[in-house]
Amino acid sequence: MVATPYSPPAKGRATRPWGEQTARSSADNVAKAFDRDVDNPVVDAVQAVAEARGVPMAQVALARVLSKPVVSCPQENYWW
Repeated sequence: MVATPYSPPAKGRATRPWGEQTARSSADNVAKAFDRDVDNPVVDAVQAVAEARGVPMAQVALARVLSKPVVSCPQENYWW
């Protein structure tokens, strides 16, 4: 089995501290529909690992996805 995960940084949630807003996250109703408080501990863990290693949160999020043997490549929504 091979998988291509869509939006490994979770539509940007795993690339910035929980609660921090961007222009997109403030205006994108589709992205807002996926906001769930249950994701807060996951984002906090990504932030802690990133800070401990001195790397961006996006790098940690992508590294986690790519560490899974079934993942062939990450897929972001850059189709436009």
